[in-house]
Amino acid sequence: MIPKVIILFLSTILIFLSTSPLTLIRAYLFFRPLVQPFANQHLTLFGSIPINAPLPLIVIFYSFLGCIFRKDFSIIVPKVIPLYLLLYWSMFSLYNTKFYLASIGFIFKILTAVSVYLFVYNAVHSVEDIKKLIKTICITCFVLIICGFYQVATKQGNIWYYGIVRMKSLFGSANPFGIFLSLCLIATLLMITIFDSKNKFYKFLFVMIIIASILGLNRGSWIAMSSALILGYFFFRNKIKFRYIIGPILIVFIIFSPIIILRFSEWSEVTPGNTFLARINMWKIILKLIPYHPFIGYGIGTADLLFQDLFGIRAWPHNDYLRLALEIGIGVIFYIYFLFSVLFLFLKNRYKNWKFNFCFVVLLLYWIIISIPQNIISNVINFPLFMALVACGVKYINLTATEDKKL
Repeated sequence: MIPKVIILFLSTILIFLSTSPLTLIRAYLFFRPLVQPFANQHLTLFGSIPINAPLPLIVIFYSFLGCIFRKDFSIIVPKVIPLYLLLYWSMFSLYNTKFYLASIGFIFKILTAVSVYLFVYNAVHSVEDIKKLIKTICITCFVLIICGFYQVATKQGNIWYYGIVRMKSLFGSANPFGIFLSLCLIATLLMITIFDSKNKFYKFLFVMIIIASILGLNRGSWIAMSSALILGYFFFRNKIKFRYIIGPILIVFIIFSPIIILRFSEWSEVTPGNTFLARINMWKIILKLIPYHPFIGYGIGTADLLFQDLFGIRAWPHNDYLRLALEIGIGVIFYIYFLFSVLFLFLKNRYKNWKFNFCFVVLLLYWIIISIPQNIISNVINFPLFMALVACGVKYINLTATEDKKL
């Protein structure tokens, strides 16, 4: 009963905040991760409706309602067309799906992320607005990290070697939490380098994120973020020295080397932590299945159920590109195009406001890389959060370009 009351209370708050779009989306980004434990328990609201569904429904509703009735909102904003095509192709894949409820639920997840992108871009009208939104993400991260440290201190969750508790905070799983921390790392870096460099809180939070990422034992995020920083350096090597990139990476490795080395040592055939080989085997199976429905796939959101139907084992692909290729066929092209078109936008503007663009190039490179070994677009927190950050980045570029024209 209490979770239902909390959700209805938070939903009411969001509705009352609808007169201020920026405040509404900031409140949503803050509230949504905090109520994830309700979803982890598979609680429902009014029958079979997922208990947290009202919160994204409000964002979806006001996002498109604003495009109809508000003069400062537009349904066609930069880089949104590939997202609409992704959404359309996902609905098109319903023709082949055997699991309609799963497909409709996944379409709802994509619609939420697209709505957040649309909402953030339209709600932001100044650089100060971007700062407020990034600040909200940092505060949310701080709250979740505190929950994670409490989890570790009280030995809640799965205990790894030497009594270490793998931190997952409120996510219910450590890998999504690790991805969330990586996204927040970029948000915190933006606050440190651009928006509020004198505030020591963000520097403290930056360190906390790194420690939490180590305690989350997220190999994929370690590799993806390190690779993104190193690749990002080559695009900005005229602006930043290599030692400022590799130095912090080496320092983190040296300080936490016992945990990091032990974690990577699981990549041997005899240890239970070797999930990489299992993923490779699954990818091989997916590559064999894709040619049977190359145009519209087997139906969005059905990969795990498809595996259960064909092989008797419910398993997730752990690769967003192969997953989308399996589920919506050639529709995966729209998603890939969106990611790289935004990446090229930030690279194109890298000589102007280079610190800002560097952060977003690293963000896009991280997302592109981590999408190879993980399922991210299915996550109801990380995918919308990523879209919110990207929308901030795209809007910042357009705002600064407009200011230059005025000058």
